[in-house]
Amino acid sequence: MPDVKPAKAEIAKQPLGRSAVRFAGPAGMKVSWLVGETFHDRDLTAPAAFNFVQGEVYRLRLTGLPKYPKAKFYPTMEVCAPSARVQSFLGHNAIPISFTDAELATAAEGRLVVKAVYLPSAPGAESATTTEEVSSLRPGATGDPAGVASDRGSLLAVVRLGNVDLENPHSPPLHAPPSTQLPGHAAVGQIAPVIP
Repeated sequence: MPDVKPAKAEIAKQPLGRSAVRFAGPAGMKVSWLVGETFHDRDLTAPAAFNFVQGEVYRLRLTGLPKYPKAKFYPTMEVCAPSARVQSFLGHNAIPISFTDAELATAAEGRLVVKAVYLPSAPGAESATTTEEVSSLRPGATGDPAGVASDRGSLLAVVRLGNVDLENPHSPPLHAPPSTQLPGHAAVGQIAPVIP
């Protein structure tokens, strides 16, 4: 894994706080996130908000989705370190995050959905008053949504949604070392011995 200390050092030069993130929908969706090795047990129920540390990436767990009542999704959400231009905006507004039926269906099919929320740069204006979103599902989408959003304004958050199952009971966790094995199974990356 590449060393990310220089990036963290750049972020550390700025006094980072928290950004309010409002999980807008679908209504009734339960949201939790990893704290250490496990998901916390106090789910938020959308619409709901929480103040996340800026400059961090969170692994979320989405459950209770109206069209996918038994499914669990595990997107990542990067809460971007804010530029000076958006500090005032973030002091008064939450970053809206929602998941559409099309995004959830695409992720369930095994395709990655990337969406970026940003504050647009308004020509001649000191700051915009509402956020916009770029999604990899938009018609004619090309390029990385985070890059497109950065070109259009100040990036606030990036969400990556796929179909990985972080709580698969039949497999070691994704972050487990290669030697981890389940009882009665060969270690991951090893071939089980053939018994004649």
